[in-house]
Amino acid sequence: MGEMGEGKKKWRVGVVKMLFAVMLGMMLIPSLILAVQPAGIKSQTAEVSIQDATVAHGETVEVPINITNVTDLAATTIWLSYDSSVVTVEEVREGTLGSLAVGINNTAGVTKMSWFSSEGKTGDFVFAYVKLKAVGSPGDVSVLDLDVKMMVDSKNEPINHTVRDGIFTVKLNQPTIFVKTDKTTYTPGDTMNLKICMKNEGENKTVMFGLWLTIPKLRYARVIKYEQIVLPAGYDDCIGGPIPVRDWGDSGFAGFWGAGLFEPSTGEFINFDTAAWNYMPLKTTRIENAEKDEKMKISEEIVKQVKRIM
Repeated sequence: MGEMGEGKKKWRVGVVKMLFAVMLGMMLIPSLILAVQPAGIKSQTAEVSIQDATVAHGETVEVPINITNVTDLAATTIWLSYDSSVVTVEEVREGTLGSLAVGINNTAGVTKMSWFSSEGKTGDFVFAYVKLKAVGSPGDVSVLDLDVKMMVDSKNEPINHTVRDGIFTVKLNQPTIFVKTDKTTYTPGDTMNLKICMKNEGENKTVMFGLWLTIPKLRYARVIKYEQIVLPAGYDDCIGGPIPVRDWGDSGFAGFWGAGLFEPSTGEFINFDTAAWNYMPLKTTRIENAEKDEKMKISEEIVKQVKRIM
């Protein structure tokens, strides 16, 4: 009995060792397979894609159609479909693959492009450069729908691929600002009529409105206003008024009004404009070395007059 019990014990130990070896082999085999796989090998699935674009009404932009991660590409036909009431195709240029056969039909909203080569191409390529024009209204959107009708290798075998479409958006109109004076040269006793006009053809827009004055000769620059305002949809109006030109010294100088609209959160400019003007004294005497306090007094006098009308 003792010998039989000892035999069973050894048999059980042997079975456990065998099972452990099988499990270890199952874990090691995938690792060994990965270890012998060539480094840097790419997936055999190519991707065809087109970039998104946002353009103001009437403007154009050129976007590439890319074919990436492709192996032994010999021929392909790609159709680009779009809403032609939003965007049209103005031109198609060949990409890095070479010459294309192109047919543009903006009435139907489709552009057909084909390419072939006697030798297969492997890598990442620009299939075509497509010039798009925004013809829709601000805020309109169209899908740039790619349809790969055919993509084969040098053996005329289909190439596996995925497609990533794009989105074309007609940019919302941004507010604009315009600053001007009624003349470019003023003498004491004149009146400078300053006008600042703002226009908003888009939706209601909250902006920072800025107005500044620069007089380089007097080494003077000052921000007169920088405040948040709301421009209603359809706003189109002007502010400003008359500024009396006093005796601002015996030495002439140039001044520059600047006005701008800025994004409240980032401070980035949306639109800006400048207007240059000259002050010429009645006297011919030029004082090149006027006192600093006198220069400041002249500049502050101008600012004071502007604040009165704003």
